[in-house]
Amino acid sequence: MYKKTQMNDLQTICDIYNKITGRSRTTELHKWEWFTSPYENKSYVIVDKEDNILGHHGILTIKLQNNRELFTAGKTENTIMKKGYGPLYFKNEMKMHKEYIKEYDILITTTAKGVTQKIREKLGYEVFANYVLYFKIIDFRFVAEKLENKILKTFAYILTPFLNILVLKKRINNRYTVEYKKLQENDLVEIENLYKKVSSKIGFSQLREASFLSYRLLKNPYNEYYIQKLYLSDKLCGYIVYSIGNNMLSVEDILFTSLSEEKELFIRLFNYVKEYKIATIVKMTTLNDSFLDKKYNYFFRKVSNKVENDKLMVKNNLPTNVKQDFFIKNFYFTKLMMEGIS
Repeated sequence: MYKKTQMNDLQTICDIYNKITGRSRTTELHKWEWFTSPYENKSYVIVDKEDNILGHHGILTIKLQNNRELFTAGKTENTIMKKGYGPLYFKNEMKMHKEYIKEYDILITTTAKGVTQKIREKLGYEVFANYVLYFKIIDFRFVAEKLENKILKTFAYILTPFLNILVLKKRINNRYTVEYKKLQENDLVEIENLYKKVSSKIGFSQLREASFLSYRLLKNPYNEYYIQKLYLSDKLCGYIVYSIGNNMLSVEDILFTSLSEEKELFIRLFNYVKEYKIATIVKMTTLNDSFLDKKYNYFFRKVSNKVENDKLMVKNNLPTNVKQDFFIKNFYFTKLMMEGIS
């Protein structure tokens, strides 16, 4: 059996989650994720006959746009069951799925090889794309820190200053100006307005509404976000929202008016990180063969195409007249579409 999550269920859910994952999620963190979005997220608990909570299943609601038409997508998250109760999960998700599928045009899930993928395949999900990671090493301390062998690590640290000399700043286009700052409420309005200008050119993409961005970015209790804004003649023509942790700068979202602005955004970000030594590596995640998968200059590209790696699966429930438009090259994917949890 299952039922919608109530506030007094949160501690039990967190206890189960923490025991399974080894993390230390609190009720406040869970409350932010499932109960503060301006869109209605779906949060269910799986219970036994005595109403004892055995597990959790959730759907994060996302708004997508394509050719000025709006669609509702749901992304599965936080699927957990108490140890020993796994066999009860599938029949409960089948019942939940039958209930909420009517409300979503597209269902999205990230899954690896195994039971979870088989469950989702039975529910009509199909593999849509592998993730692809772009990364640029700014400081070779990153390589040294990853080495486990003490001798190699010491040798790498000795070489680091010499290798860093080879990491040269890139030439910028002086027609543009740039601003770096901690993300604030007024930035969200600029993002929303830029999205309105470019949305018709980028296929299926996540709607950038200030109200959602406030929940997903500003009020996010897991990460602190910053923004790089690119201007041409005092008009915003591109931005990158990013977070910094463990000496890594992670691109959360990017948007631009043209490919030249996209290139300039990355060049400026690269130079900024190098000059102020705020990270040793810059990375961006998107989907293989999607709109943003462009073999960027100065970046290494790594596709997660091994069988055991996570992949994105979708269930296409779109109206017949637009169903064929939802394909990987017509999909604009950034980490903004992910859970927002480190």
